[in-house]
Amino acid sequence: MTAPETAAPKIRQVRRPAGAVRKTARAEAPRTNDPAATIANIMEVATAEFAAKGLSGARIDEISDETRTSKRMIYYYFGSKEGLFIEVLEETYRRMNDAESKLDLDTAKPVEALQAVIRFVVGYYRKNPEFITLLNTCLLYTSPSPRDRQ
Repeated sequence: MTAPETAAPKIRQVRRPAGAVRKTARAEAPRTNDPAATIANIMEVATAEFAAKGLSGARIDEISDETRTSKRMIYYYFGSKEGLFIEVLEETYRRMNDAESKLDLDTAKPVEALQAVIRFVVGYYRKNPEFITLLNTCLLYTSPSPRDRQ
């Protein structure tokens, strides 16, 4: 008796036109060796990640994948996830302070100046909702507990 013959599975050949390149995410955006751009990209992605998920919910793996940067490089630049969060928070404050410093306030008219500051702050919060979220996360992790306040 002989073993029954089994038909080999047919493999479908995909033919590409001459010179066609298979597109992948990496083929679309080549890697560069630009530390400043890498750090800026990490900061941008980390800001969104921390604002959306908080310090405990944010994942370095996701930031690494989104930025196409190794976790090792993120830790090299920022030391830890908490270090990255602090940098994000400081940059967020820096941007607000820079925008606020451009206000032209007339100190001779304190009521109008105060109204202008309030309008600025409320407008800034509306345009940058991540600021409040990041601030809340910071306060959650740095505020003393009610037991410590006694």
